[in-house]
Amino acid sequence: MRNTSAKELRPIFQAGYPGELLFAYGQLASVLSPAVVLNESLDQLAITHNQTYNETSEAFGNGPGSSWEDLSFVKKDSSRAAALHGRWKQAVLYALFPPGEADALLQKQRGYLAEVFSSGRPHEEANQALLQVLAAYPALDYLTQLEHVRWCHFYYGLGFRHGETKDEQEKTHPCLIEEWDVIAGPLAHVCYPIFDAISVLALEIPDIKENR
Repeated sequence: MRNTSAKELRPIFQAGYPGELLFAYGQLASVLSPAVVLNESLDQLAITHNQTYNETSEAFGNGPGSSWEDLSFVKKDSSRAAALHGRWKQAVLYALFPPGEADALLQKQRGYLAEVFSSGRPHEEANQALLQVLAAYPALDYLTQLEHVRWCHFYYGLGFRHGETKDEQEKTHPCLIEEWDVIAGPLAHVCYPIFDAISVLALEIPDIKENR
């Protein structure tokens, strides 16, 4: 039986039912070469991205995110794509800001917006604070909007389409709309543009000298 769900079945196999010959086998991570088949370096990058994103999102007052092991196949692929694109976002920030300035900007605005969104303020007020930050920093605005478009196109590539409900089986999502004015305006209470911003604010910018 192939397990295509996001459920972890190993605890069931390891429960040790007397007389039962029930065991797990054929897990890709154990029977195939990670470097060749799973692209281990990309997975490690995606795992780190997922953890950093979850930590940042939680600091913004959201609940704990799912661990890598608990993500669905779609969400894991989404994390891989986001992690790869994160490197491009870093390159943009390297090009636009002097050494150290990009990291300082991200830390400052990450701290400010985390305080706003975790303070219990009405969502409309918190969202307005986000839009004010984006208006003040065009680079963050550009990367945040680009992140949403990237996310849309990733899901388009999986066959998803716009729909009233979020459903991985039916492949629908209410936020598959590329018009940022709609996402950040009328649909802000549904699509939460702060999540696109978190993908930018969660970036860690090492010393540029170390990357040349």
